[in-house]
Amino acid sequence: MRKLTYSSLILFLVIFIACTERQKSISIEPAIYYWKTIVNPTTFEKRRLDSLKIQTVYLKFFDVEWNEASQKAVPAAKMIISDTAWLRTKAIIPTVFITNETLYHLDSNAIKTLSENVSQLISKYIQSYQLADVKEIQIDCDWTETTKNKYFYLLDLLKEQHKDQLLSATIRLHQLKYRNNTGIPPVKKGLLMCYNMGNLQSLSSSNSIIDSQEFAKYINTLSTYPISLDIGLPLFDWYVLFRGNKFAGLIQNMPEGFINSPEVQKEGSLYLVKKDTVIEGRLLNADDILRHETSDYKSIMNVVQQLKNKMNNPSSKVSFFHCDSITLSKYSLYETKNIFDAFR
Repeated sequence: MRKLTYSSLILFLVIFIACTERQKSISIEPAIYYWKTIVNPTTFEKRRLDSLKIQTVYLKFFDVEWNEASQKAVPAAKMIISDTAWLRTKAIIPTVFITNETLYHLDSNAIKTLSENVSQLISKYIQSYQLADVKEIQIDCDWTETTKNKYFYLLDLLKEQHKDQLLSATIRLHQLKYRNNTGIPPVKKGLLMCYNMGNLQSLSSSNSIIDSQEFAKYINTLSTYPISLDIGLPLFDWYVLFRGNKFAGLIQNMPEGFINSPEVQKEGSLYLVKKDTVIEGRLLNADDILRHETSDYKSIMNVVQQLKNKMNNPSSKVSFFHCDSITLSKYSLYETKNIFDAFR
């Protein structure tokens, strides 16, 4: 009788623990990136974001690039807001993209100057467009082992200049996997970019944007990453251009009429351009090769299932990249809702 009681107790505990594990959920806040220079969302974009209950927008304010002629870090692609009324209904997270090349050229004094210039321009835009109650500012940079000390110094300076806001940083998958080399940025929160995980410039790659098998190679240490991470998921596609079997650039919003025309010959997963033509202002030569890469719904859901078991932040923002009518229209409302719901 005692053995039965002990056995029953053990069985009860096993079932209780299993049920508790199944009932664990992640509290997520839907968000999206707006990565266009002219901020003028369409009616479709507004409706889709409202349907998805997205209240948080990562808004790219500007880029920072290295200007060879002036030998200075300069702002580029500065945003122009056409619809301020709509933006004021959202929680805005100003985002600044800094090229890694810029960091290569800077010494400590130049980094101090850069931090002041970046901070002043962020503050100017917040005030000019009356973006109230900005609680977070995000810096986006694909830093490397060579530039980490400069970049982390820049982040420390920006934290001092924006004490009233949380400073966050994007984390790419290679920075997660090889963190012993690339370091941990000195911020309280990061956003893990769960895309661009393959070799874009290799003709033999199938899809460098998202690949669930490739993704699994990067996230073994996600649960132990020392700063809490929000999540970024891809909603975009592009055509990778190869000329002479070498990477020659990216083309977005490729006209379907051209891809399906006699001027292009499909060869497996690749497309061969048969004669010289101009598409979206870009000259394509005969014998150029195009590879179409997408963020398909099935692959995104596979990545989400892997993330759920390893996320280090039970209360995370989950963001789509990015807000664009052409891109969003390729996914049903059910699919986009289901991606968010799969975390819960």
